[in-house]
Amino acid sequence: MPQKRKDKAGTQKRIINIMKKANQREKREALDLPTLGDGRFWDFKIFPRAYKSWEKMNQKDKIVAAIIGITHVMALGAPFCYTPWAAWLCFWGYVLRVGAITTSYHRQLTHKSFKTEKWVEHALAVPAVLAVQGHPIEWCSNHRHHHAHCDKEVDPHSPYDGFYWSHMGWLFDSKTQMLLFDTSNVADLKKDDFYQFLKNNYLNITIAQPILMFLLGGFPAMCWGYALSTVISWHITWSVNSVSHIWGN
Repeated sequence: MPQKRKDKAGTQKRIINIMKKANQREKREALDLPTLGDGRFWDFKIFPRAYKSWEKMNQKDKIVAAIIGITHVMALGAPFCYTPWAAWLCFWGYVLRVGAITTSYHRQLTHKSFKTEKWVEHALAVPAVLAVQGHPIEWCSNHRHHHAHCDKEVDPHSPYDGFYWSHMGWLFDSKTQMLLFDTSNVADLKKDDFYQFLKNNYLNITIAQPILMFLLGGFPAMCWGYALSTVISWHITWSVNSVSHIWGN
């Protein structure tokens, strides 16, 4: 085995050991989940994690929590500024971005399910990055780690760590998610200048969206076209990690 491959394997092993030590489910109180179906598939105990306060979060976690929190608050304003045009903006924004996450991030970039011309591949990734679920390098690396350790101790959003953790809690505790700092599993994407550009400008792209929506159509466009559309797409995606992995078969 070449030295470089040995070093990568050693790094991966150390990260996994750190993750297992940080997890230690047996030291947490176990809870039974309600029975909703065939127990052969999901009848198991969960070991909910303890969550950090705002003061104990690192800078990355605070940025993520702030974006998610503010966007949810903005979405709450949608019923008070409804217009048919804003509702259509919300609908098509959801369809476009979730469709792009599924087609680009998930099927094409993560799993290599199909190939296209490079310009088509890049074009599909643009509405996906607008879904505010991370840039392509981050999203695909996370998802490949998930499939490599699906529902095991080091799974980044394992359902055994509790419903809330698998749904969204894992997004706010990067310190215990050392595996997610290992992006060696997306070396193919890291070589692409376009995906590096999206990575370097991801926060700017995210902040620009509600501003552009406001300029386009005021508060209705911002609340419906950006916030509500984004919040719905988040929870639909997160439910795959939580609802589907806990009560799915």
